[in-house]
Amino acid sequence: MQIFEAGLFVRRDLPYIGASPDAIGTCDCCGTFVVECKCPYSIKGERVLDAWNQTEFLQMDSGKVCLNKGHKYYTQLQGEIVLSNCSKGYFVVWTQVGDPLVEEVQRDEIFYQTVEQNLVFFYKGYVVKVLLGLVGIFYCPKCECLCLEPEKDGENSVCCDQCALWYHWECEDLTIDPEELHWLCFSCRQLN
Repeated sequence: MQIFEAGLFVRRDLPYIGASPDAIGTCDCCGTFVVECKCPYSIKGERVLDAWNQTEFLQMDSGKVCLNKGHKYYTQLQGEIVLSNCSKGYFVVWTQVGDPLVEEVQRDEIFYQTVEQNLVFFYKGYVVKVLLGLVGIFYCPKCECLCLEPEKDGENSVCCDQCALWYHWECEDLTIDPEELHWLCFSCRQLN
């Protein structure tokens, strides 16, 4: 068996989709595979098998600790497997204590096709518009998260009438449509 450092794998026909596994491995019996390693700080210094439930990405399934398929790390690993043209990957969790968790994860083409469709939709629907200057990028100053398409109805974000910063309704504890009234953010209310 040989393990090599990996670089960035980019899809030729969709060059905005890429993945960068931690390593690529080969062996005579297993072929080529990707390796993705995680060293979670939340369980640093503890055995993985004793502290797995203190993570968001591990779960118990049929008596075995394994990667939660609903977690973003599973999506990441599937992208790495597909884009590097491998049939499987190894998900490794290491905490410096005891044996690392090593899980073999098979390529899931159906799962990845859904992910890829969402990536293409996001790229064409949002990223391209931003790159072309057709849509601005607005971050909520309170939670520092992106307000996607704030000018469209139903986004549940509001623009301060004085400073022109966008906020999520939830971040400002708003329950009614602020377009119906003159609205100022907390900072601008303090100035007035």
